[in-house]
Amino acid sequence: MTICVAGICESKNIIAVADKKLTINRGVTSVSDISENKKIVKLSDSVVALFAGNITNANQVLNRALSMIQAGDDIPTITKKIHKALTEELIQQINLQVLAKFNLDLDTFNAQQKNFDQGFLNSVITTIDQYNLGIEIIIAGKDGDGPQIFVIGVDSSVVDMTPIGYATIGSGSSHANFSLIESECHPAMVHAKLLHAMVKAKRKAEYDPNVGDKSDVVIINDKVDILGDNKVKALFKKFDESKAQHNNIDDKLSRDLEEIINGTTK
Repeated sequence: MTICVAGICESKNIIAVADKKLTINRGVTSVSDISENKKIVKLSDSVVALFAGNITNANQVLNRALSMIQAGDDIPTITKKIHKALTEELIQQINLQVLAKFNLDLDTFNAQQKNFDQGFLNSVITTIDQYNLGIEIIIAGKDGDGPQIFVIGVDSSVVDMTPIGYATIGSGSSHANFSLIESECHPAMVHAKLLHAMVKAKRKAEYDPNVGDKSDVVIINDKVDILGDNKVKALFKKFDESKAQHNNIDDKLSRDLEEIINGTTK
């Protein structure tokens, strides 16, 4: 329940934005916009991960991955290590949440399949196949090959989004994607226009009720620079003021068009 967006610009920098809303589903859904809720995690001097979904599982996976990542790892290697950490966490949770009640784990389940009733076997296999950690992850950063963006989906698939030049994840991703298409976002976009497109996409994503209005912004040049709260607030304040001015222009245009239809144009 969130929005994370990341994009590449012509100066080979990366700009990424994430909201701060925390959603917890434990019988009753609890939603809060928390200033200290960080969905951007620094992985190295020039690489970050942004995550959407189950915050506990995401932190488990990224903490596990951080213990594997070494100085000098390129972005594809970092992505593979995060994927490995995700797979290990998924197996651990399947063992605990699905198989432990049958006094089994994946190894014993696979070894003893021929001994199980077919109905039981099919039911457990279906449950395992459908089980996921409920998280998506963007890996964005720069290495010797330049800026790169990868996405690990809820289904554990890995997609290289570098050629497209941007990626979005979370419940607000549909709104953000339409906004980025409208902004004609691409890897050769100038830095200032990409920054505008990212802020606009974040605001558009807020049409989803599960996306918070507070934000974190990171810019990656030669190193990760997570902007301070005052600078982030100033960015969005300036955008909102500009949007209000455009709305006034649109209102005048609407009236002018209506006058043409009514034949009252002066």
